[in-house]
Amino acid sequence: MPTSQPSGQPTGAPTNLAESANTEIFANATVDLFSAARSGSIEAIETVIQAAAAAETDVRGSAGNKVAYSALVTAIFDDSTAVADVLVEKAAIPIDDAGVTGNTPLMWSAIFCKTNVMSSLLVKGASVTLTNKDGKTPLALAKNAGCASGAALLRKAGARK
Repeated sequence: MPTSQPSGQPTGAPTNLAESANTEIFANATVDLFSAARSGSIEAIETVIQAAAAAETDVRGSAGNKVAYSALVTAIFDDSTAVADVLVEKAAIPIDDAGVTGNTPLMWSAIFCKTNVMSSLLVKGASVTLTNKDGKTPLALAKNAGCASGAALLRKAGARK
């Protein structure tokens, strides 16, 4: 289990570019949204989004932009609520956007049992009733993952199946 820094971030997940000792990650994090999310750097994410907006390239989180969606799923897997929040808000990723499996960000947080991210997504209005391509809801996915705390959160938010 990773140890935590005083900031609450796991060690190895820098909270800003200055904390990253990996120069390749540092270089990529300022030009690529996925790398920026992987670096754990909110500053890098904002830099990539601002640069894309200035160049009028597509980094925005519209349903057609799966790079932004993949970056969000990575933030969920890394249990980085702050990074996930920034991606949803600044990259304008629709809260109930679904990937190729039909899983929404809330579903991924249930699968990985990332209850802090799950809580944040629920506050932002994520749907507890959508189903993925296998017909599974976030609650069913949390139960399948053995995530009792996530299942409880989802029930509290109105999930019944």
